[in-house]
Amino acid sequence: MNFEIDMAIELIDQTASEDLEACQSAVRSGDKEAALACLGRAISKLGAALDSLRDIPRSAQDLGLPSGF
Repeated sequence: MNFEIDMAIELIDQTASEDLEACQSAVRSGDKEAALACLGRAISKLGAALDSLRDIPRSAQDLGLPSGF
């Protein structure tokens, strides 16, 4: 399970440091096509990371709340 979380974190970090920064640079330079391409890649990678996190099996957590919550 930790492997899946680590991979999702790496994908999110990579997206933030590469794709979104490239998108920001493209916007600043006025290159709309490049900005949209970078944004599309970022959205796809973030979706993949989210799917990975959703696929991780979860167990019930004891939060110390009374029954019925």
